[in-house]
Amino acid sequence: MKYLIFSLSVVLLTTSCGYNCEGYDLEYTEVLAFRLGDTIQYQSDNLDTIILVVEDFFATEPTHFKGLVMCFECYEEAYYTTTKDEIYGISIKEIDLLGSSYKEDIIFCDNDIYEMKSEQKTYEVKSLDSLIIDNTTYKHVREVKDLSGERRISGFLKAPHCGIIRFYDSETKLTWTQIHNKK
Repeated sequence: MKYLIFSLSVVLLTTSCGYNCEGYDLEYTEVLAFRLGDTIQYQSDNLDTIILVVEDFFATEPTHFKGLVMCFECYEEAYYTTTKDEIYGISIKEIDLLGSSYKEDIIFCDNDIYEMKSEQKTYEVKSLDSLIIDNTTYKHVREVKDLSGERRISGFLKAPHCGIIRFYDSETKLTWTQIHNKK
């Protein structure tokens, strides 16, 4: 009888517990605008052009598990990484992690890290309702400026569904503006 109760308890525990994680929604492009193979082009104020290609993209997939799971947290994560421009050495990586430990990181040139949801910021963020660049209107733009003086990319503008639309390279003293992107 004890064995039957124990067996029944184990069966109930292993079949009644579980989790269902949705995975990162690939249709959601507000934070991460680019996917594998996309081309991102920027033109500088002296008319040089750089072409960055998304060479790595990752997104968590939907997951379902039934069994003895006492505490499990679902999270949705995605990131992309571009190639590095051979002349200027510029590359971009953006990370979006949804869940209780939400974070959004932007990394330029392999080591200029902006942790957008960090409590201790060495940069300032301003929200702009709208911004016009080269006859294109962008809504809900975030303007980010480095306060530490230690980052090569010392400021940038990011727009929903468009990604980094402009950035300033303090090493070359050039401002780069996004042009002709292919998705």
